[in-house]
Amino acid sequence: MLATNLLAGVLIIIASTDGTVVISDSAAQSLESKNSKPSSKTAAIVGDRVLVVGTGYTNFTAKSETGAVIADYSFDALAAQLSKIFPHRASPAAVAEAARAQLAAILGHVGANDTGHVLPRIVLVCVGPERKQIEVWTVTVMLDQPTRPPIVKAERSYPGALMPYFGAYGVKRTKERLEADWTGAAPPRLIRQSPPFSIDEWAEVAGLMASTENGAVAPIRQWILKPSSKIEVKTWTKPE
Repeated sequence: MLATNLLAGVLIIIASTDGTVVISDSAAQSLESKNSKPSSKTAAIVGDRVLVVGTGYTNFTAKSETGAVIADYSFDALAAQLSKIFPHRASPAAVAEAARAQLAAILGHVGANDTGHVLPRIVLVCVGPERKQIEVWTVTVMLDQPTRPPIVKAERSYPGALMPYFGAYGVKRTKERLEADWTGAAPPRLIRQSPPFSIDEWAEVAGLMASTENGAVAPIRQWILKPSSKIEVKTWTKPE
């Protein structure tokens, strides 16, 4: 059975050779009570240069039929542990592997009868510089599959290749509908057939994608990562 479940909202990542933008809305909805207040953040900076952003569950407690707690996960606690492991500079690959190991340990005793039926995945995205480029790693807990304990895996999603990488979580529209909606809300300067966007323009585009998703909750936050700069944290505003 489950208890204390906060579900994060929309998360969008666009990575290019110029840098990476991560967009997240402020939604964190309780699956137990509409009156519950979100107690968890969904983003943290680890070791001064790696951004970790969570979606799916940001708090997850699994209990046995007797009520005993067998797994207790919170994004806040995991981020604090990662910051202890990596107090200074760290690679996104190392942070992703540490997050995977922590999640596997937390959920290692979850059995087939402890998590109910249909569940979303826990997803952590780790973004940071590596060898003068930005890499994106994704850590996924597959609660939505019958395997118990849940499978936890870490994968490199974007290795700094030339083509932009697009990742979206909590977005319910098709890719075609998503593009039609953001272009319908964008100023003419951002609507191009073959867009050689700068990272700052990608940040505008990602914000438009998130803001046009039904159910997205303001403020929409964004983190811009460039290979040679500190992480830039902003609140997205609609471009003119």
